[in-house]
Amino acid sequence: MLNGLGAGSLRELCFRAEHLRAEVETGGWKPNTFDLRLLRVLDQSEPFRLPLSTDPGTDTALTPLAVSRESAAVISGDAITVAFVASGVRQVNRMDGRLVALLGDAVGLQEFPSAAYTPAGREALTAVTRLVRSAAAYRPWWSRLLPTRLRSAAASPTIFR
Repeated sequence: MLNGLGAGSLRELCFRAEHLRAEVETGGWKPNTFDLRLLRVLDQSEPFRLPLSTDPGTDTALTPLAVSRESAAVISGDAITVAFVASGVRQVNRMDGRLVALLGDAVGLQEFPSAAYTPAGREALTAVTRLVRSAAAYRPWWSRLLPTRLRSAAASPTIFR
């Protein structure tokens, strides 16, 4: 959890997100079914971009833009909150605690625009978004075998006896 909104805690949030993303890519951490459900919902959510300035005359709310998935868009705190509420308590309790803490910290960071709009805040939110995108693309081992098994079953009808 965030210990404050200083640059150190924002760097720590970014480090935790990048570390978990590296574990996903190397196979060290495999998201379970409950993690994947929420991650895929968040992956399908509309990307948001943080405003470039915090001038008093501008609106400080997150504004939706038609941006590509590769740009520096982030997942909005509202989308994360709605996904948590829609998932229910039982599903969230069965999720990995590190992932829940990261997503909760991202929501908390977006509640404070003065911290979220800093370069460290932007980097932390972007790192969380990259984690969600890469972990949502994870396929369990059995889903990778499914097409092969179906092809072999169709080739040999004796398997159904």
